[in-house]
Amino acid sequence: MIANIKKKNFFQTSIFFYILVFVFSLILSFFPFYIVMYNIFLANYLYFLVTLCCFIQVFVHILFFLHLNDFNKNYWNFFSIVFTTIIISIILTGSIWIMRNINHYATCF
Repeated sequence: MIANIKKKNFFQTSIFFYILVFVFSLILSFFPFYIVMYNIFLANYLYFLVTLCCFIQVFVHILFFLHLNDFNKNYWNFFSIVFTTIIISIILTGSIWIMRNINHYATCF
């Protein structure tokens, strides 16, 4: 029992664990680049896969690099991440809405 706890702590705190998660993050970064660069899938599948890789990578960073894996202990940290996500989505949606409509309402001089 104690050996399992020491083994778990070793893999969570060692440099090997961070390198392994970093390589996984690199794979999650280069895979969307590769499928977009070589146009492997149709456009709808590309959007879905790139978005999926993005969310998986955010989840990996939150769990393994920010160490927010215990939500009961990090209650306020979790809510600050949710609040930040809401604010970023509002800003991003508003920016996309403005950029899509700017040609429609712009006047040529």
